[in-house]
Amino acid sequence: MQFFIFLASTTSTALGAFDLPAYIPIALGVGSAFGGIIAYQNLETRLHRVNAALVSLSRLMVWWHGLSVIEKRIPANKTFLVDTMEGIIQLESGNMVLNAKKSAPGQGGGQQTGENEQKNGQS
Repeated sequence: MQFFIFLASTTSTALGAFDLPAYIPIALGVGSAFGGIIAYQNLETRLHRVNAALVSLSRLMVWWHGLSVIEKRIPANKTFLVDTMEGIIQLESGNMVLNAKKSAPGQGGGQQTGENEQKNGQS
């Protein structure tokens, strides 16, 4: 996506150099649209989190494949493998759920009000 922003900026520069100023706003608008998409979908942060999860999973798989057959049969090693894998998956899926809630502020507003009324003793 950032490549398209770079391409739109380069195109607008080239249009200015070739004396075609009428098309410069179109190229800049396309670049701004891609910038808006990146910001809306939070791609940079999401890419960082997914890469961190992949690194953790790769390390875990290297550890598991480094064990001997006898070590793989030890229940503590199996438990560590499963617990660590589940933790990585839950962390990533939990981040996705939090981001979905942040991007939809109108959702769930009534539930919070109902919870507050129950805490205050009102119904």
